Amino acid sequence: MAQTIPSSNDLAVMFEAALRLGIDPAGTGAVNLRAGSDNAVLVSMATQLGNRVFGYVADRVRARSFASSTGDDLDEFVEDIFADKRKDPSQSTSTVYLRRTGTAATTINKGTHFGVRAQGTQRALQFEATADTPAGNGVLTVAVPVKCLTLGTVGNVAQTAIQDILDPLDDPTWQIYTPTLGDPVLAATNGQVDVVAGGMDRENDDQLKARMNQRSLDTDRQRGTKAALLTGAMKVPGVLFATPVEPGDGTVIMYVGDPSYQLSAAMAAAVSAEIENWRAFGIPVFVRAYAAQLVQVNLRLFMARPALNYAKALVAAAGQKAVINYFTNLPRPDEYYVDAIVAASFSAHAEVQHAILDTPATSVVRPPDSGYGTVLSLNRYYATTGSVNVQILDPFHS
Repeated sequence: MAQTIPSSNDLAVMFEAALRLGIDPAGTGAVNLRAGSDNAVLVSMATQLGNRVFGYVADRVRARSFASSTGDDLDEFVEDIFADKRKDPSQSTSTVYLRRTGTAATTINKGTHFGVRAQGTQRALQFEATADTPAGNGVLTVAVPVKCLTLGTVGNVAQTAIQDILDPLDDPTWQIYTPTLGDPVLAATNGQVDVVAGGMDRENDDQLKARMNQRSLDTDRQRGTKAALLTGAMKVPGVLFATPVEPGDGTVIMYVGDPSYQLSAAMAAAVSAEIENWRAFGIPVFVRAYAAQLVQVNLRLFMARPALNYAKALVAAAGQKAVINYFTNLPRPDEYYVDAIVAASFSAHAEVQHAILDTPATSVVRPPDSGYGTVLSLNRYYATTGSVNVQILDPFHS
């Protein structure tokens, strides 16, 4: 039978007991080891030192494993094994749409600033034009590519939140507006109103491990494989999710998203450029956005004892986290299974007796890959703390 490795506290108790036995083996009390005595203080100091040594050794053992390493140790693993590194924070990108009543030729210069107002929990932000955008004689609408000047997910605001032109323009009649479907100005962003996306905080340990687990040790030498395409897409700043699909028509479709499953025009262009280094020659790779689908989950957890015996809020939060993790780590983001949601919820507490999932009532199975040749987006199912409701109840009785 396998034995459980003692914890640091277990070893501390064992170590202190061994010290006391060595000092007074017969237990006669000839040596004063009562609490507060000088001898007891010495024993306690030795025990604490031993506990710290154990903690250091345990930390170094964890550092030698990719699965359990963290922080700088994980960075060294990634650099040594995969010749890669943790992704730095990135800026969100988008497009600002302008229209005017003037007609003279002019240019919205690179570096022009646009603003997001501070309202409620929304902090003030600035976006900057990343390229010169000319408007010829009679051109009344333009699409200006922009990036947020603040790094991180804080820059992933609603596109309509960018409301102000902060720098004077040569034509003062320019105003920000939201184009409607069919507006010619949308040609610059594939016929769709661009989203604000790609702002990402520094890659954390879990995200870094997940990215490395999608590639093989020799991915760099096996260009054109699924792992290679994923590696290329995931290297792009702001990209957190990527799903390759082969529709069977001689192409590959790469669905890509940031932490909120959004894809801006600038992100798509960056992914396409990076994938050129990883795809097989002659096989085109089309980059598309996910269609993010929020799933409402209502779950009842029945405990082994009456619910008043538990910290219900903590158990409910643990169940909520388990369900969210299930959706975050879906092997195939365009499907989910009700039985798997129920199974995940049992990790909320060791004394979960029974679970009933009220919604969703049925599983969603992904369509065949061949169906994605004409479908422009892939449903990416996800859940949040606002969409997962968990009730903690007394023991179940049928």
